[in-house]
Amino acid sequence: MNGVKLGALQPIMDLFRRSDTRRLGVVMLLNGLGIEIAKVVRDTFFINVAGAQYIPYVYILFAVVMVASSLLYAYAARRFSVRHLSSFAAACSALLAAGAWYGIFSGHTSLGFAATVFVAVEMFFIFLPLTVWAIANEVFGLQDGEKILPSLTSCALLGTVCGGVISRLFTNIIGPYNLLLLSAVAFTYVALLIGQMISGTCELAGEAKDTQGSIPSIRVIWKEPIIRTLSLLALPLWVLAYLVEYTYFYSMESVFSSPVEFSEFLSSFLTICSLAALFIQIYITPCLVKRIGAAATCFTYPAALACATTALLVYGLYPGAQEREGYISFAILCVLVARFLDMSLYQSIYESSVQILYYAVSVEARVKARAFLGGIVFPLSIACAGIILTLFRYFNEPIYNVTFTAVVVGFLVLILAMDIRPDYLRSLLGNAHKNSGISKDGLHDAIVDLPVSEARGILLDELYSSDKKRIEFAISELKTQVDEALLEELQDRSLTLPNEIVHELTKELPPLVAQQIREICSQKSRG
Repeated sequence: MNGVKLGALQPIMDLFRRSDTRRLGVVMLLNGLGIEIAKVVRDTFFINVAGAQYIPYVYILFAVVMVASSLLYAYAARRFSVRHLSSFAAACSALLAAGAWYGIFSGHTSLGFAATVFVAVEMFFIFLPLTVWAIANEVFGLQDGEKILPSLTSCALLGTVCGGVISRLFTNIIGPYNLLLLSAVAFTYVALLIGQMISGTCELAGEAKDTQGSIPSIRVIWKEPIIRTLSLLALPLWVLAYLVEYTYFYSMESVFSSPVEFSEFLSSFLTICSLAALFIQIYITPCLVKRIGAAATCFTYPAALACATTALLVYGLYPGAQEREGYISFAILCVLVARFLDMSLYQSIYESSVQILYYAVSVEARVKARAFLGGIVFPLSIACAGIILTLFRYFNEPIYNVTFTAVVVGFLVLILAMDIRPDYLRSLLGNAHKNSGISKDGLHDAIVDLPVSEARGILLDELYSSDKKRIEFAISELKTQVDEALLEELQDRSLTLPNEIVHELTKELPPLVAQQIREICSQKSRG
């Protein structure tokens, strides 16, 4: 048993043994620690000052601020390297955390200040991981990335565990709000570590590729099937996540009235979620990626979150669930289960698998894709969630309408998530000739991970590509799965195949099968 545990922990141990990756692992750990502590303080402060009823409005405010910040980020990304952006983001986070602490310490308890703290911490959560993951994708290829990125995710999760434990232990000693100073220290050290990478005193594995001046437009990125699918999925997925979060705060507000008790519960629950996410990331995520592929692993989170909405519906329909202070009923426990699935699976399975999916697009497209998803789609999702919740509050709709809406959105998420695997393969095929990090073995593994009928349809589409290498690869893969179903699909398709492709496709096939394929294509030509 010990051998199994050590084997699962070996990638993380190797990460810290290597001088070229150690500092990046520490950066991820400190990011996770600082963000976790800041979130505990933020949630405690906002719920006690404003209450859960103002969360919909702060969602909309955050969306507006995030769009403006994203425009600045996109402008800066064209002129500075991701390392400079990461160092600047960490330094700004340290200043904002220190400023928020000073404002709370000075006795500011207005709704506007509470909303400002909420928005600032939420921006930590978006921009810091976004820029650090950009560094990782910049310096590691697909082969190294599949080994190193899950370990980096484990470092971030270890940081969140430490942040939750520290918050739980020190809340009673120094108060729930003084913990922000620890976040400021962590972010300052992150800025210094990334500064060492910039100055050359700490080099990561491989040479970073300069993407300045070569960032494609959003129109170009939208042509990438996997980016298009992740963007379409992200909109309802994050709406659903924030509906879950709102229901979570709404239910917990009725249980805890004291700021200290609320902070202790938040830190304890976040620690449990982070520990579960760390366990999943170390022992389950690598097995899933190895057995079913990164795309299918990514599907696990939206599928689980969609199913978890039924637990929210139990809470919404349970009479009197919000009326017993200090008591966690079965209905509230259902909300905790939904929130647990959201936090633990997002931080482990979804976060690391999405980073692997980014390798399906060109190096030049990754920075812009992240900026688009994190800076436009994400705030748009939060704005939608805020508008939905604001309308419910305006019309005095009961909580079960919120939970029922979550079920409907979850069903949409489940449908959109089904396109992740085929579109990941389409992007791999489309960029294989541009990206040297994508190997034929990697393409073959992605094909094997799909149902045969789905993979075959994509390969047949590749036969009409203008790229010769893509056609050659599609032909070589189709030859391994020639059967009656392939002949039927060829028969059903309306497009004809050029003679040279038919010749290559039928070469070395059994004479009878080759003759059938030629007859099918010739019948179409005559038609």
